[in-house]
Amino acid sequence: MRKLLFYLIILITLITAFVAYMFYHEPSSDELVGRSVVLEFGPKNEIHISKLGSQFIVSDTSFSNSKFPYFFDAFVEKDKAGSSYLYLLCKDNMIVFDNNMNCVLFLSKQNQESNALLDHVRKYYHFSDTKTKYKIEDLDEADKSIYLSLQSQN
Repeated sequence: MRKLLFYLIILITLITAFVAYMFYHEPSSDELVGRSVVLEFGPKNEIHISKLGSQFIVSDTSFSNSKFPYFFDAFVEKDKAGSSYLYLLCKDNMIVFDNNMNCVLFLSKQNQESNALLDHVRKYYHFSDTKTKYKIEDLDEADKSIYLSLQSQN
């Protein structure tokens, strides 16, 4: 009986430590954005990323708070020139925005979510269909690395 009580106390302690870590952990720049953090992105900070449950809601204040149709994992990466890029991953699809809120890449896995996301991007952002890629092999090394990193964090 004492062993059972001892293991129960250890289990409760571990769960409490995990919950505390999730609430108080501040992500570094190379982690997924979140943990109660709201990220603003774009030249006028018009993209707002807020956490809901374990994923993120992306809304754009420049278009009457238009919300993307799905939840995302979000990642911000800076290149050597200092430009920031916002990577959004949803159901194996990846959307990349530059500092000026131009959609510079859309990796489509041609699933149900792809069509809705592509329609949303075409409607609200500067987007050329030539920026759409359908295979991971078509991505450059930096984008491929970030995509695989985001996939592994899910």
